[in-house]
Amino acid sequence: MKSRRSHTRKRISKPALPPTSNTMEGIQRWYAIEFKKLGWMVLAKAKNQTYKIDTYKRSIADLIQSTKHVISEYANSDRKHDLNVILMNLEQLEKFVHANL
Repeated sequence: MKSRRSHTRKRISKPALPPTSNTMEGIQRWYAIEFKKLGWMVLAKAKNQTYKIDTYKRSIADLIQSTKHVISEYANSDRKHDLNVILMNLEQLEKFVHANL
């Protein structure tokens, strides 16, 4: 007797950009994720998990670089202003993380 699952179902999925893509939406998502991770990094430091903290620091640096790149690509002054606010906040986060973690 043949199994009902003998055929293969082809799943159609939309191609999704990773949240770290260099788009306004990608930068905003990545930005929110990095701030949410800060609490987890405090716990990682308490558990002496330095590899997680090092990865977090690199991720923040990459996000800062990506944000600067996106700022240079936009001509819209409103978008540039929003991205500059994100950049200033990220630089503050980076200073805090390097000083305290």
